[in-house]
Amino acid sequence: MKRLPWCDADQLGSATLPLQALMDHLLRDGRRQEDPDVREAFTLLETTIREILNAQIDERKRVLDTLGGIISLALRDISLEEKLQKALEGLLAIPSVHGLDQGAIFLVDEPGRMLRLVAHCNLPDDQADLCQGVPFGVCLCGRAMEHEGRFFFKSTVDADHERHIDSMHPHGHTLFHVRDLQTGRPLLLVNLYVQHQCREDPRTHFLIDAMAMALSVLHTLHTSQAALRGYAFQDPVTGIANRRIFQDRLEQAKRKALRNREAFMVVALGIDRFRHINEFRGRQVGDQVLKLLAQRFREAMRVSDTVARADGDEFIFLIFIQNDREIMPPMQRIRNLVEEPLPLEGGELKINVSIGISLFPNDQDQLLEKAQFALKSAKAIGPGEFQIFSRTTHEKTLFLIRLEQDLRKAIANRELKPYYQPKIALSSMRIIGFEALVRWPDPTQSTGMKAFPDQFIPLAEETGLIIPLGEQMLIQACRDLKQWLDAGYADLHVAVNLAARQIALPTLLEIIRTTLEQTGLPPRHLELEITESQVMLDPVKAREVLQEIRAMGVQLALDDFGTGYSSLATLQNFPFDRLKIDRSFVMNLSSQPATLDMIHAIIQIARSMRLKVTAEGVENPEQQETLRDGDCDDVQGWLYSKALPAEEIPALLARFNLPMQDD
Repeated sequence: MKRLPWCDADQLGSATLPLQALMDHLLRDGRRQEDPDVREAFTLLETTIREILNAQIDERKRVLDTLGGIISLALRDISLEEKLQKALEGLLAIPSVHGLDQGAIFLVDEPGRMLRLVAHCNLPDDQADLCQGVPFGVCLCGRAMEHEGRFFFKSTVDADHERHIDSMHPHGHTLFHVRDLQTGRPLLLVNLYVQHQCREDPRTHFLIDAMAMALSVLHTLHTSQAALRGYAFQDPVTGIANRRIFQDRLEQAKRKALRNREAFMVVALGIDRFRHINEFRGRQVGDQVLKLLAQRFREAMRVSDTVARADGDEFIFLIFIQNDREIMPPMQRIRNLVEEPLPLEGGELKINVSIGISLFPNDQDQLLEKAQFALKSAKAIGPGEFQIFSRTTHEKTLFLIRLEQDLRKAIANRELKPYYQPKIALSSMRIIGFEALVRWPDPTQSTGMKAFPDQFIPLAEETGLIIPLGEQMLIQACRDLKQWLDAGYADLHVAVNLAARQIALPTLLEIIRTTLEQTGLPPRHLELEITESQVMLDPVKAREVLQEIRAMGVQLALDDFGTGYSSLATLQNFPFDRLKIDRSFVMNLSSQPATLDMIHAIIQIARSMRLKVTAEGVENPEQQETLRDGDCDDVQGWLYSKALPAEEIPALLARFNLPMQDD
């Protein structure tokens, strides 16, 4: 069968088939193509087919342009309803739809089995009102939701519509679902009012499929963009504002405050020892703490104020005040919110926070940074403190930043050393051991020290540097003690402090075991000190770790007893060998008579638990004799010696002890 070389029925579509049949008929009649009448017929046929092809190409191009425009609406910063309205207007402008410029798009509420009208073109007001909420199965659109096919055609309007729109009688409906491309879940229902002859046209089916695809992509992109905008301005853990939106509101607040002569403060709040919560109880518990605090803060904030999460454990607030004398009321409200225990799985948790503040208009630039400077300064003072930004706090923060940098280098270069303070047995007044205390010597400084422990140890704990530093101190202390034992002082032990972050280390037991093996120190000569507050961070985990340490033969001491929140019932479950009375009790022996009763009570508690007792901070003979009379075992303090470097210990031992060999 002869066909024109550029003419393919599959390409031309059904509209060209009658013309192709005419050409076939002419050829079957035997009339030659050279015949003028035949050539004229073929020329007419060719012209007609070209016109049809050009019309189809133009139509397809317009359809593609329209569908592309619908998808590109996703990039515009307008609501989903506005995007769907513009998309509907574009669909009705396609000639293939052959509509009356009437149509509607419904948002599908599948759980509620309802349709909500979100876009329409040229519907009378009463008809639009009727379509605001359409239950599944009710009216034409509601019945379409229960139709299983891709399309749902209705050649005549139903009774409800007849009462409202007489002009719709000659026309019907084409309804189709717009589904999620991945899950198939219905997102939208589209109702277009079309002429009868268009409904069964395959091209119309193809067009409807394309329209449904374009609307699905539009809906998906809009939802994704909305989620991304949420992530851009919302903290993903707590759901409150993030630093980015806080900065924007801070700029708005500055303009408003200048215009109205108002004042406000920026507050930076950090959770004390939050890393310990993450390390002891896991990040899930840490996130739960953040969520609970964020919920309390958000519910307590006024409309004019803002709370956001900066990062980590830090929350930031923007609070309007009348003047700088009104700082304390909002501060107290925040503290009250924090002081209430947090309900967590397995029990309640009490936390402390440190706070830094900057004030507008006292400071008019870098308000957030200044509040954070003040927060860092507050944390350096101790848990639960707050600082208002000033030149002094700024200089203190810069000092801490430089100190952290220097500390990192010093640990890497092993510049920090253990200094040893002797423990004296009150029964014999001999040295029975030492506590290894970390020092940062620097001969170039007038004090002989680069920085003091109360400056760099909190910083090391906060930054995590305490882990490598603690391991260095453990190794060096064991190595030094082994030398003294080899010199003949056989009854000595060395006590090394364990930080909370070290207890949480999965490798702690291996570090202790390896250190003892490499230094050759018998385990019974090593004592590890843990504070009461460290134990109570996670009593269950701490007990497991300490029991394994004790099983190695290493001694355990409970440090700073009486300063924490532990109960005797809890402490009885731990394998301690020694209890250390905090220096604050010893200092008050002479000035507060009740303190003596407390010390006697602590010693009796220790005796009932079969623990030895060491008192810290003994500075005069009166304190020594009082503790001796109270049946205390050992003491340490400046009365006997300050902490000394390792090279000075042999002379100290020679003064207190004679070399003694094991029996």
